[in-house]
Amino acid sequence: MDKDTRRAVSSVIARLIPVGIAIGLALWNNNIGITIAVVFAVVSLVVAIPVEYVLTYSPAVSYRDKQLSTFFSRYLKLVEADIESVAHGDVDVRANIMRLSSDGLRDSPSYKVAFYAREADYADEEFELEFDIGQGCVGKVHEARDQKFAISPHHHEAWGEGWSTSDRHDRVTEDLNTIIGTPVFDPEKSGKEPIAVLIIDSEDPIEDFVSLGEDQTLEDVSFKGTDVADRATDHASDVGILL
Repeated sequence: MDKDTRRAVSSVIARLIPVGIAIGLALWNNNIGITIAVVFAVVSLVVAIPVEYVLTYSPAVSYRDKQLSTFFSRYLKLVEADIESVAHGDVDVRANIMRLSSDGLRDSPSYKVAFYAREADYADEEFELEFDIGQGCVGKVHEARDQKFAISPHHHEAWGEGWSTSDRHDRVTEDLNTIIGTPVFDPEKSGKEPIAVLIIDSEDPIEDFVSLGEDQTLEDVSFKGTDVADRATDHASDVGILL
């Protein structure tokens, strides 16, 4: 439970304490029966929750997300510059943070782009894409709770069959040749599922990111031991603290 949720729950409880006391006194004095007391308590709870959501929780979350959007816009620009500086070759990258969200109570949560450096760097349809857990680089990262490299179909690990993406996913992201997904964890909840995924992507090929030794091929490289992988992990750790 995040801070905003805890604050909303505490506020609901605070609102219901006087109601609970009044019901208790009425029962003690035999002014109402237990059935009426239970009905009144349930009605009070049903009314208090949506009121608290509208008055406290929703505005707090919206305001916090606006603050985070402003901050992460600046922070992710620094992340991009840092990754580009440690890459083996001359690369141009984008950095964004994807988070789980749901359109309704019955919908399974899926990953969408939540924070990014520059809106102009993305096509409108990219913000509409949703990835289920286990789908695409971000979904595989969540599923494995580990960093993943996805590289274009020109190489041995492509986002084709193995990444469970749809035709729409492939079409919208077809210009990308390298994707690095790194799980973001809540530092106060070790061993839990990721709370977000830091995505570094680029139109540049993976060879520009990693250094190949003499007679080495991509199949010989452990991507997790590269400078870009280590730096992405460091940034994902920082993001976990900020979120």
